[in-house]
Amino acid sequence: MAMMSPLSPHRPHARDWLEREGKALNALVALAPPKVSSEGPLSGLTFAAKDMFSWPGYEYSRGVKMTVPFDGKPAIFLNQLIAEGAELLGFAEMTPLAYEPSGANPFRGRPINPLNADYISGGSSSGSAVLVAAGLVDFAVGSDTAGSLRIPAQCCGVTAWKASFGLLCRGGSWPLAPSLDTLGLLAPSVEILLRVGNAIIPQDGEQPFRLAIADDLVWQNDDRALVMAAAQDFKISAINLQSTIEHCDDVVLTLLQQEAYESNRALIGTGELDPVLERRLSHGAAINPADYEAASAGLAVLRAELAEKLFDKVDTIALPVMPCATPRVAMCEPGQPEFAARNLYDLSRYTRFANALGLPAIALSLPCEHGAMPTGIQLIARHGTDLSMLRAAQQIETRLKGSAA
Repeated sequence: MAMMSPLSPHRPHARDWLEREGKALNALVALAPPKVSSEGPLSGLTFAAKDMFSWPGYEYSRGVKMTVPFDGKPAIFLNQLIAEGAELLGFAEMTPLAYEPSGANPFRGRPINPLNADYISGGSSSGSAVLVAAGLVDFAVGSDTAGSLRIPAQCCGVTAWKASFGLLCRGGSWPLAPSLDTLGLLAPSVEILLRVGNAIIPQDGEQPFRLAIADDLVWQNDDRALVMAAAQDFKISAINLQSTIEHCDDVVLTLLQQEAYESNRALIGTGELDPVLERRLSHGAAINPADYEAASAGLAVLRAELAEKLFDKVDTIALPVMPCATPRVAMCEPGQPEFAARNLYDLSRYTRFANALGLPAIALSLPCEHGAMPTGIQLIARHGTDLSMLRAAQQIETRLKGSAA
């Protein structure tokens, strides 16, 4: 498939091109109704949005069969991007209700990973990542409740920014677990993420960046060496993260299951959901109110105390995106001999704790040998320091790309 540079200043027939190639990759649901963009700092950039946003003239699907009619309230974040000059071209495929990490959609099939069709695209912002990786849009909007931007970023070899909790307005987007839901972007490089961030969020000032490497998590030796070399301008130390991840997990999983059930309980029993997803959602009904209240209280403590302690002596932390290489489709497809439920669980093992703590995170693709699937690193930082984190990530990414040249 011929791909155009994501920053090409002139794209004839961009909508036709997106429709043709996006459909071929099973990554595009539909083109967006044409809307004139304003002139602004994002002029010339095109984007797609995950199929979970309210928009005039469009009925979004949330990755299931039943669509949601426009309610007269356009998604605030999409409007914000358009007001700054970006052009919305289309709506991207996603996993049903944003509740599956590998990219599977039993109703419309998996989006095809443009790097290698034998491997998953990642989810739940699957189509968004594929459209960016294929060079069909400059960036894409997605959501991240437990890793749904960062997982597909690694799988498709692109970059993702999960914003600090509450930083980007979720008005007009379908919820999964509101205590954890965050919006963000996928792009081919930090350059575009930083350009968008500078246009839409308040400046946070230049922050010092003392970098810690999570030495107790799984690193390939070559990957760790690349990160160390790319971060040579930062003061580097070591940190252990496994206990933090484990401490957050019970809270995250309780909130995720109960709130996913509450957000989508009206769909249970309607025939709109596949049996596997319906069973997963029903788990939330079994969580008693006292356990949910305890998890909510625990989340507040985590964000007030653990997050502060984590960044007592450092400003950003580097860790792998996933504890495993990008899996083949057969490893994540129930019924296949290679399938194991653990394969799906592992995809978000290193990502969901950042949602519990409300932290900004960015996923960067690491250079790899020709034909190999990319691996990735995450950077996480203090809440509200998104732009400083993006600036640091851009420095690291520039060095990583230099090492691959």
